[in-house]
Amino acid sequence: MIKAETGDFIYVHVKNNASRAYSYHPHGLTYSKENEGAIYPDNTTGQEKEDGYLEPGKQYTYKWYVEEHQGPGPNDSNCVTRIYHSHIDTARDVASGLIGPILTCKRGTLNGDTEKDIDRSYFLLFSTTDESRSWYSDENIRAFTESGKINTSDPGFEESMSMQSINGYIYGNLPNLTMCAEDRVKWYFVGMGGEADIHPVYLHGQTLISRNHRKDTIVVFPSSLEDAFMVAKGTGVWMLGCQVHESMQAFFKVSNCQKPSTKAFVTGTHVIHYYIAAKEILWNYAPSGIDFFTKKNLTAAGSKSQLFFERSPTRIGGTYKKLVYREYIDASFQTQKAREEHLGILGPVIKAEVGQTIKITFYNNASLPLSIQPHGLLYNKSKEGSFYKTPGESTPPPSSHVNPGTTFVYTWEVPKDVGPTSTDPTCLTWFYYSSVNEKRNINSGLLGPLLVCRNGSLGEDGKQKGVDKEFYLLATIFDENESDLLEENIRTFITEPENIDKEDPDFQASNKMYSINGYMYGNLPGLDMCLGDNVLWHVFSVGSVEDLHGIYFSGNTFTSLGARKDTIPVFPHTSQTLLMTPDSIGTFDLVCITIKHNLGGMKHKYHVRQCGKPNPDQTQYQEEKIIYIAAEEMEWDYSPSRKWENELHRLQREKYGDSSSL
Repeated sequence: MIKAETGDFIYVHVKNNASRAYSYHPHGLTYSKENEGAIYPDNTTGQEKEDGYLEPGKQYTYKWYVEEHQGPGPNDSNCVTRIYHSHIDTARDVASGLIGPILTCKRGTLNGDTEKDIDRSYFLLFSTTDESRSWYSDENIRAFTESGKINTSDPGFEESMSMQSINGYIYGNLPNLTMCAEDRVKWYFVGMGGEADIHPVYLHGQTLISRNHRKDTIVVFPSSLEDAFMVAKGTGVWMLGCQVHESMQAFFKVSNCQKPSTKAFVTGTHVIHYYIAAKEILWNYAPSGIDFFTKKNLTAAGSKSQLFFERSPTRIGGTYKKLVYREYIDASFQTQKAREEHLGILGPVIKAEVGQTIKITFYNNASLPLSIQPHGLLYNKSKEGSFYKTPGESTPPPSSHVNPGTTFVYTWEVPKDVGPTSTDPTCLTWFYYSSVNEKRNINSGLLGPLLVCRNGSLGEDGKQKGVDKEFYLLATIFDENESDLLEENIRTFITEPENIDKEDPDFQASNKMYSINGYMYGNLPGLDMCLGDNVLWHVFSVGSVEDLHGIYFSGNTFTSLGARKDTIPVFPHTSQTLLMTPDSIGTFDLVCITIKHNLGGMKHKYHVRQCGKPNPDQTQYQEEKIIYIAAEEMEWDYSPSRKWENELHRLQREKYGDSSSL
């Protein structure tokens, strides 16, 4: 790891001990052309080209400078994440392993090689390394397989070469992530790879500060660089990892080193008690049978919705048996509590203020072991609600798998350490779900919203003060192929279950339900508000790499973290809190504008009525601007000149004699 402060010069002495040429290229630093470490057509010759290719056995000294404008900004933490890598053929060089971390820090914030006021720091690279793109792929095949029997085009072999890892380790093998309780810990995250490398990185049992906002999940994409600060809580071995790639898992250990404690687990003076049961229901993704955008029947021939809603001897249709959380008035679990209709498939909204304790009496009224695991709260290992074995642990705690017909009491704390920062909204949007088998439980329907609010921000009725309406939106693709109840749904709704091929791509596509709160094609009810209302939208998502959503509100705008928008990006296992004051009356679209999701039914309507309130927009419009725009047809060449591309290929062939990647 290279560390430097603004104003520092960095001299890197590199020797190539490998068998082919490589280079050394930094991100986020200043360098001259002869110190860039990259090869491409840039009109340089001679000495200025030597940095771009370091032949085997050769040495080179790279000289870089950390300018003030390249260091951390005023709102950044003291040190921010950068990287270096070989830049001859970047994809293949990095797939071969040539990448590493750089930290650039504010002047005076390093104490020798460590960041001041930080006890531990860790750099984590999340990447799907495609070993078939490594320069050593053929050599590895010869060394570790019966190469004559390998078909490199076989999909199974290709998948086996795709290593979804953290720092090159998979399935919990990354060593030495250790810290003391109350340690101040800095995490540096990097994402690399291809289009599938969307990594929501979740740390169990902890919350983080990133970009001055409270989080427990940091999303990294290819070539994205993030950092986060954490005060370690809760002794024990915890899991961290990517929420969509199951092999990207690691463990970090928090030990009791007798440091002064913030007493995070002392029970609050006010206990909020919820009675929640898991139960099985029949769920219809579009109970009206109508696409409210086309006004046609959902099973109309040739419609996009026909795939999902037509029931046949080999198709389930739009109704599935699902698992849901529902709230009851007491521990008898006889009377269900009233709920807002827009929540749809979601479980009850759990709310608490900083300083309070949440107590959940959970009754499993389903037919398989289940749990409740929250995001954004503090808890000890016995109340985690997540089913995984840690090194040295033989059996997960009872909270991780509550058997059918039994109850378990979860107790979670809401100390100041998990509350909103000064730049966060009044209430943070989180969620909870069953985590016995996280993917299958969530796709079965077991999740709900959770809010952590500033002290004193909620009224006696539990509603946020100064807010007229609150809506909770889960944008996700419920993959019924991954539901715990798939087999039962096949037996119940398909007349010829013996003829079903569960691996058939068309069958699988028919079971991927592009929904918001479990509804599709405009069937989500209850999104009603008045002109001038203060409206909060709590938006979150779960799912897979397909769950990249752009949620668009037509007709009105909202603010998110101080920025005015009409569209918000939502990624798996992330959440957003949006404030809208509608100033337009009518019925408007609330849709995901990711094309496939939109066509698949992730689109609904919200309604703004007059209600006797004045229009909040009192702007006096004085000027009129007229713009004339025409739509025209034309031919478009994406690469009118191939000169630069051809020159790049020539340089690589000339210097390295290898054009296999071109």
